[in-house]
Amino acid sequence: MKVMGRDDKGRAVLFKMVRGALDNGMGSLEQAETALSEGRLSDAARLFHGLRGSVGVLGAKRLITVTQDAEAAISEGCEQELPQRFADVRTTLEQTLEQARAWLRREQGDV
Repeated sequence: MKVMGRDDKGRAVLFKMVRGALDNGMGSLEQAETALSEGRLSDAARLFHGLRGSVGVLGAKRLITVTQDAEAAISEGCEQELPQRFADVRTTLEQTLEQARAWLRREQGDV
């Protein structure tokens, strides 16, 4: 809001970005889960990276950190860490989306 919320056009763009993240919801994470279960680790890493870009841009610092940790575990071949890293991403994404919904309700009075 500090950067984009100074005028109606900027606020509209910000609301659209938040709604986009909410609309995708857990979709990218579910795709990453499928990729992991099928052994497609590079696909899972790409999905974590995309999730970080699409939701992290809204200031979700904890989500940025846990997706980086998950990507690192994949790239470093630490497969034993993946279940915990994935669980961390899931929990943090759920919290982030709930916070985004609450913020949008406060700012727009809906969602």
